[in-house]
Amino acid sequence: MNLRVVLKTAFLLFICVDFKVNAEVLESDSLPVLQEWWRAPADIIGLGRSVSFLPNFYNGKDAIVVSVPDPTNPFLPMHFHTWLNRFPGDTQNVFSWKGGNVKSGDFNGDGITDYVDGAGYIYKGIQNGQPPMPEPVARYISGENIFDFNSDGFDDIYAINEDKILYGSTDLTKLVSVNAEFTGMLTQNFTALQNSPGRIQIY
Repeated sequence: MNLRVVLKTAFLLFICVDFKVNAEVLESDSLPVLQEWWRAPADIIGLGRSVSFLPNFYNGKDAIVVSVPDPTNPFLPMHFHTWLNRFPGDTQNVFSWKGGNVKSGDFNGDGITDYVDGAGYIYKGIQNGQPPMPEPVARYISGENIFDFNSDGFDDIYAINEDKILYGSTDLTKLVSVNAEFTGMLTQNFTALQNSPGRIQIY
């Protein structure tokens, strides 16, 4: 038996032993069992074209915002309800929005979470872990990214389609938007956007 055959045989034996050991380790580990978190009720046609996840929203519980068709006429505008999903099929609405794709951020710098929906409406937060004021305080651009672009302590809103940044400020009724060019501030913060998964929301 030549040296090449010996080496090849030894390599194959090493692979088999290594695979067996790894398989035994996987079998011995206690892998978590995945549980169903949410299921769309089968009796609501056209549900969920827009779904947003809101952590710590209602009495400290997470929630989702779901687009729900009008029960009387599917051609009417969608309703945007907030469900807690305490059990499969739980469709009790705890908060209504004027638009879907809801995002959160501290836009006025008071330490309390505020919200902006897909129609550009801003909802002022009252207390962390609780829903915001039921009526929006203002309407601006509908943005996809939430981040403090100018590092002033207020979360800002970036609208990709309009290429604009809406700057946060203490007065939510007087926010100012500016054109966002990739040669300027957005480029300077691009690395921060990539390295801050806990602070930026990208949709």
